[in-house]
Amino acid sequence: MKNTLSLLAFALATVLLLPACKKAETAPITKTINVSLHKNQSYTYSMPAQGDADDVMSITQQAQHYSVSTITYTDNKTATPFNYTPALDYVGTDEVHVSITEGAHHEGSESHHEGGAGHHDGHHEGGDHGQCHHSEEPETNYIFKIVIDSVVVPN
Repeated sequence: MKNTLSLLAFALATVLLLPACKKAETAPITKTINVSLHKNQSYTYSMPAQGDADDVMSITQQAQHYSVSTITYTDNKTATPFNYTPALDYVGTDEVHVSITEGAHHEGSESHHEGGAGHHDGHHEGGDHGQCHHSEEPETNYIFKIVIDSVVVPN
């Protein structure tokens, strides 16, 4: 009986005193890139490698005056090109937002375990046996502020 009470007291103290396992909130990182182009000139920016393999890079606000505004996915783990070309003969300003976020398998998943890959039913062999992971990278946002002047560059 004494052992049972001690065990219950320990369990209650553990539940009340230890913090809950949840993903730490991190503020997004925002990087502004100012770009000056001549009319009809193309621009490429090598997006640096971010975080881990499940990170997702996407255009979250598309340019309004473009003929090309894309992310070119490659097998290169060190950089991903962002390409922009203004609409034909456009002169003025444009803006593109590119975000890099964690992949979907981290969102709210309590059954993701490093050592139990492929086992998402809460039962797995090896691994960390349900320990918390706090290695999530913050969202990174790139804002491309583009100014296109009327100078024509000869071919």
